[in-house]
Amino acid sequence: METTPKYFSNYFKKTFGVNYVEYLNKVRLSHARDLLRSTSLSIAEIGEKTGYLNASTFTTTFKKYMGVSPSDYRKQNDQQIV
Repeated sequence: METTPKYFSNYFKKTFGVNYVEYLNKVRLSHARDLLRSTSLSIAEIGEKTGYLNASTFTTTFKKYMGVSPSDYRKQNDQQIV
């Protein structure tokens, strides 16, 4: 594409109304929520499968966007299923 990261970021935000990193986090966390609800994978495995380098970064990002930790999200969802 031969463009600078800054140009791409500005173009992405102008076009989609959200910056690229925020969009990427929302997509990753959407997949993580699905995995938390539908699998028994560990938090670390889910973080890895959704593109986070370590469980700590995944947990921090998840909590920032979702308001609860991944393990609490899983527990809340388990209670809703029962």
